[in-house]
Amino acid sequence: MKKILALLLALTMMLALVSAVAEESEYKITDEPVTLVLIRSDNANQPMQLGNEVLTKIEELTGVKLEIQAIAGSDWNTKTEMAIASGADYDIMYDCYYVSNYAGQGAYLDVSQYWDEMPHIKALFEQYPDLNKLYIDGALYQIPVLGRYVNRFGRSPQIRVDLVEETGLGMPETYDELLEVLKAIKENHPEMYPIGNRNGTTNLMVCYAYSFGTGFESSGVYWEPEANEYRFGPMSEEFMTMLQWFADAYEAGVLDPDYAVTTSTAWQQNMSSGYNCFFYDNPTFASNYNLVLATTDASAKFAPLPVPASGDTQRGLYYSKHDMAATVINAKTKYPEVCCRFMDFLYSDFGCDLSCFGIEGLTFEYDENGTPVIKEDAIAEYMTASDPMRAFFGKYSLAKLGIARYIDEHDQDPFLTEESTEWYKTWGEWEFMDEPVMNPSFTTAESEELADLITKISTTLEMEYDAFITGKRPISEWTQVQDSIRADAERVCEIYNTAAAR
Repeated sequence: MKKILALLLALTMMLALVSAVAEESEYKITDEPVTLVLIRSDNANQPMQLGNEVLTKIEELTGVKLEIQAIAGSDWNTKTEMAIASGADYDIMYDCYYVSNYAGQGAYLDVSQYWDEMPHIKALFEQYPDLNKLYIDGALYQIPVLGRYVNRFGRSPQIRVDLVEETGLGMPETYDELLEVLKAIKENHPEMYPIGNRNGTTNLMVCYAYSFGTGFESSGVYWEPEANEYRFGPMSEEFMTMLQWFADAYEAGVLDPDYAVTTSTAWQQNMSSGYNCFFYDNPTFASNYNLVLATTDASAKFAPLPVPASGDTQRGLYYSKHDMAATVINAKTKYPEVCCRFMDFLYSDFGCDLSCFGIEGLTFEYDENGTPVIKEDAIAEYMTASDPMRAFFGKYSLAKLGIARYIDEHDQDPFLTEESTEWYKTWGEWEFMDEPVMNPSFTTAESEELADLITKISTTLEMEYDAFITGKRPISEWTQVQDSIRADAERVCEIYNTAAAR
């Protein structure tokens, strides 16, 4: 009997060893160890923690060691554009905002020349044909962040329902009614500035403009579904209506006077402390605010507010199922094939599981359906953090703010309260929400012209917004600003619509 048990034990150990070797060889990218320099943004909501088990596992399986250079979000634009323009020594860059600016100039690798190294990504491009819009002059310089599973929601309002009930006015259905409700809350709580904002004045335009019947994507230009064409938001009457609403809110003491300078961290603190009680932004943050508010006031509660109507317009915009943030590979990398194979690894189902859920047995297990489920004991120590989900993700470099490029938001399920689950259901059922439209691809010449035009227009607009919101200039004078950018704005729209027609 002892001999049989010993043989069984030896057989078990041998099978485990064979399984481990098979797993390692299956995902091996390079026989010789390679270090890739990966540049990515360090988000204040989920700071990068390097040297963790997931990054170690990636190195063990693939042979690729990642030297991650995490740049603070506040410095991201300046430092990354400088890195690209100066030909800095890196291999992969996440969330590159300048693909069109430097396309065709030898800055990025044309990954379409390496499709044989990227079967998973190639299959996803075939599954979603619109991704072919990313080609520029026949070359593909970026790999977009894609979604395997994504919850349906978009920027939308959240309001303190307890404070609304206190006013006796009922939940507002229009922007005019919303302003009256917020004024009443201000009257009841003079120390409060109801409307909070983060990350600068432009964020107000990005979040609110579409709901006012205009838009503000790509520094002003946006897809107008009613007209089936691209338009420039700041040129519209609806944009002036929105500016007037902000000006009225500012004058009434409803808009936080620090709206233009409040950081994301300070914004979250303002919402959690009761200094602000309304926002139109990523609505999922409200779950964390409710947890903090409940420690001092059980009745204090944020809840979704259907997007208010502006005149006859009631509409919002869903986030895309695919984040589309661009990953680029340096054209000068010494390891183009390895870079492409590594990116493809992240887009495999195994790579998605590893980069979104972590390591099987350590952070998650597969259920009877083969679906990864994060372990309760793996997240227990993080549940007391101010943001448990991002604290856990940060520890293992998981999800989009970590290493993942192929996103599965089932990894959020353990952190969702019953309230959050109900919110996702509510957001997904809003019939007034529109689907986003993917921008067309531009030729190199068009990209260069757009970069110059949009920089010129943005410089003008960003110097003007605050004067109108704070009442230093009347809204009627916005037509003067429109006149100053009209020719350039029309040319931007012409380029977009010409590209879309292709």
